[in-house]
Amino acid sequence: MTTPENDGFVRTFARGLRVIEAMGDFPVRSNIAQISETSELPRTVVRRLLMTLIELGFVQVEEGSYWLTPSVLKLGMAYLYTFPFWRSVPASAVAYLPIRFPWVASAGRRVYRAGRS
Repeated sequence: MTTPENDGFVRTFARGLRVIEAMGDFPVRSNIAQISETSELPRTVVRRLLMTLIELGFVQVEEGSYWLTPSVLKLGMAYLYTFPFWRSVPASAVAYLPIRFPWVASAGRRVYRAGRS
């Protein structure tokens, strides 16, 4: 098993996931200071990770406020597609859900947070 102390651990990747998780703790939008505090990462690191996540389409920004995009659902869907039921659901249909029904994304965040408690 890989641990933070060995060569197989990719610290930057782990930090990026921490930023995504931290952003899920906020109702809609958050700023770098909030994300930094929640993720327990330095603001400079959070800023660089957010720039990467924006470029990848997982985060959007406007006037210093950041929020997750529905593209983040792809990360969870990768897991769900390991189950037979989800393999029969077209990816395009799943991607459409948070656009057509915005409450789906917020409900998913609430379920995720409840599971972490």
